[in-house]
Amino acid sequence: MPRAAGHHRGAKGAHNDRSDVDLVVTGDVAPLRAEAIAAELEELPMPCRFDVQSLEHISYRPLLEHIERVGIRIYPAA
Repeated sequence: MPRAAGHHRGAKGAHNDRSDVDLVVTGDVAPLRAEAIAAELEELPMPCRFDVQSLEHISYRPLLEHIERVGIRIYPAA
């Protein structure tokens, strides 16, 4: 089952007025599909941008550790 988790750079004090919402999706989600999800979210009437990545395609170890440490599962509901 696909899952989604949120993680935010603001937790490290790195947020600013142009910060985005960081989402990671798991399951059979190709990077291009993750970009398409981000584009769909951008259409919502919200004052923020979205960065969506497929967990299985992230190879940068510090980012994976950050997601594991501070990520919050948002779908399906925890």
